[in-house]
Amino acid sequence: MTICVACLGLGNMGKALLHAFAQDKSYSLLGFDRNENKIKQLQEDIGLKKADSIQELAKMSDILILAVKPQHICAVLEDISKDLRPETVIVSIAAGISLDKLQIANNNKNALIRIMPNTPALVGLGVFAICATDKTNAQQKETTETLFNTAGKSYWLAESAFDGFTAVIGSGPAYVFYCMEALIESGVGLGLSRANATSMVKELFLGSAQMANTLPEHISELREMVTSPAGTTFEGLACLDKHNVRFAFIEATKRAYERSLELKGK
Repeated sequence: MTICVACLGLGNMGKALLHAFAQDKSYSLLGFDRNENKIKQLQEDIGLKKADSIQELAKMSDILILAVKPQHICAVLEDISKDLRPETVIVSIAAGISLDKLQIANNNKNALIRIMPNTPALVGLGVFAICATDKTNAQQKETTETLFNTAGKSYWLAESAFDGFTAVIGSGPAYVFYCMEALIESGVGLGLSRANATSMVKELFLGSAQMANTLPEHISELREMVTSPAGTTFEGLACLDKHNVRFAFIEATKRAYERSLELKGK
């Protein structure tokens, strides 16, 4: 049976998810966005079907992904609530909007799932935090998880853990790119061309992540494999420790967590 996956809002994340979902032909993809150019591009790229209105989108979807801005999501859900079939699963990827708020906007009519993505979903390597309401049954959870796993890897978490996920994983790509920028600049300062430094650092992170993902050793053991006693890496790490870089990362994620709570008004 073909599952109709509909996406309301075709910005960067909505577009990225649809591109990933299109790799599995068991999904029929439907979309709506007020920007006609976004729709036309996805029609050309992945054969997206266009809904003429958000009401039509709601009526036709088996899984409806709400990829609109957080400040609009509850109003949109209220607008389409009467058009939704009871068996349709609503998936919100809006930051900071709780399941309780979504339930109120939906009048507790549908199964609701909340998902927090991160930007590597743009290349099919996203990490997703998932939680759901009690109204959502096991089959609906499994179907939605399978869908999102086409764009990365999903983890079921308590909703209370979402702020921690946001601080570490949602913001995490920026921390990684920050480190990449620093290493590129250091390479240029030590005589490498910017083009070579950039290419080499990209390969460095790709290879290191692949090692961590495939080898059985703990992350600390992998670090120790590179660190000969009194060698170059030892001296480099000693310098990082001297400047409390590890502590800085812990403090950075803590501050990001606190900001996530502030944005929710807690």
